[in-house]
Parts: sequence; C-alpha cells; structure tokens
Amino acid sequence: MNKFQFLACAVVLLLSGTLPAAVPVTLVYDPLGPGTGDDLKLSRYLPAGVDPVVENNLPALLLVHGGGWTGGDRANFDKTSRFFADAGGFAVYSIDYRLASQWGEERLEGAQDVVTAFLWVQTQAVVDPARVHALGTSAGAHLLAAAVLCDLGPAVPNINPASTVLFYCPSNLTLLSGTGGYSAVWGPEGATEVRVRMSPALHPRSGLNPFVHYHGDADTLFPSSQAVAFDAALDGRGVWSKLERKTNGFGGVNWSHGFFSANEPGTGFYSPGPPIVPLIDTKSQYRWSLTNLWGQWFGSALFSPPLTTGPAPVTAP
Repeated sequence: MNKFQFLACAVVLLLSGTLPAAVPVTLVYDPLGPGTGDDLKLSRYLPAGVDPVVENNLPALLLVHGGGWTGGDRANFDKTSRFFADAGGFAVYSIDYRLASQWGEERLEGAQDVVTAFLWVQTQAVVDPARVHALGTSAGAHLLAAAVLCDLGPAVPNINPASTVLFYCPSNLTLLSGTGGYSAVWGPEGATEVRVRMSPALHPRSGLNPFVHYHGDADTLFPSSQAVAFDAALDGRGVWSKLERKTNGFGGVNWSHGFFSANEPGTGFYSPGPPIVPLIDTKSQYRWSLTNLWGQWFGSALFSPPLTTGPAPVTAP
C-alpha cells in the first residue's frame, strides 16, 4: 500500500468513526503573564498512540486562525487539526495569538506570537524540527506570512516553515480600503509606515521554503489580485511558489472569502481525494480537498495541473 492509499483508507475510517480520534491538549507556548490569564496557549493534536515526550520525528503542522485580527481562537481549527493528526500522521498545533486589542502602536504582536509558537513547536520531542509546516487563513494567513517576511523587531527572527500555506491572505495592507480597510486595526489607509512594514508581499526574499496560495476570485474582502502579486513577488526572488486561484463557480463552488473554514468546527473533513473535487459532507456543504496541497509529500501528484517542479518529496510517516 502506498502512502496515498494509506491516507485514503484513513479518511474512510475517520469518516466511519472507527479511527481513534486525536484528543486536543491545551499547552502554554508563551507565559506572557503568569497568573494573569494572559498566557498564550495552543491545542496539540497527536496521532493515536504517539507519546509526546518520545522522539518520533513527526512532521508538524502549525495552524493560525483568521478572524479579522480582532476575533477567533485556536478552536476554529478543531476538525482540521483532528484530520491531519488522525489521517495524515501530523503533530498538529493550533494556536491562539494576541488580537488587535492587545497590540501596540507598531502592530507587531500578533506576528511575533506566530514566531514564538513556531519556534516552540520546533523544540518538541515528538516533532522533526525541519518538517514544521504552517497554514493560516485570512488574518491568520497574513500574520503567518508576516512572521516569515516582515521586520518584527531586532530581537525577533523570521521563521521559515517547511512550507507556508496561505488561504485568502491579505498580503498588501496598503491596498485595503473602505469596509475592508480595517482602519481600526491598521490605522489610516494607504502606504503608511505601519501598513508598509506589515505587508508581506512588499518584502519578498530569497532562500525560503515553498509557499502555496489559495484564493477565490469571488473574494470581495481581500481580492485575489493580492495573491497573484504576492506569488509573483516570491517567484521573482527564486522562491518556489504555487498559486491556486479559483474562479467563481469552478467545481460548483462559490470561491468567496472563507471557503476553507466553511464548516469549521462543524462535521466536515478534508479529503485526500482527486484534485479540485470538493467534498460534500454531512452538512451538504462543499469542502475543499486540502491534502492535495501536500500530495507530493505523500507520493502522489494531486495538484491540478500536476506539479512539474517543486521541493523534493518528504517521506511521510
């Protein structure tokens, strides 16, 4: 049985309820204020039977939730986390981070927390530190990309996940305006110092691991043109970057903002099935087949069109 077949069988077992479910464990990754309730926490999900204090060299997945920089929490990725732990064999870490109400004038804290969480995950015995992948949606995608590319202060390093997967990422804050301008979060619109500094697309650099971008053309909050420009900027620096830009109605799906999380934390699961085939779950809502993003790592070309170039495959557990 190859690794793709293993994943397909795991999904069947997961959906049938016969696969042992990963159990979330709450951990503190940054004790900002011991005893004050301000500790930064994450939820860890491990494959069944994995001892968290024994070296296992598992691939890891860091998840950064969305919420317009003002809301959301780590529970937003509960079903996603369970799937990738149970069916994918990942050690999964879904994080909380400081929201905009807790930021200072430079608005660095949210992205700084992503850096702290990533570095913390790399220290865990169960994890292969070279295979810590990261995925973010919306505002979480922005903070993740900022953690990789933006200047977050002299004492804060940038991270370089094994892959950075971004869903409908607002990568250039200087272009946001009107109701989607988020002036309450980022201050005055336009090319202000704060917005330029915290716009990942304006700070591409070489030497990064792969990026994957997912964006729908029906997104009226953060236009897909942002993903196009970000992808091109990274490509111009020699970074392997893959853009999956979805036109409205493609595959019967309205590719608007939030399509990744349409059922989270509902009953939907992500399928490692054929590419660009949405899965209808028990709520009769379309879900995107996500593990096609990492199909090459599991020994199967699940991109559409298939990848012809890209990072070397990594052996999955």
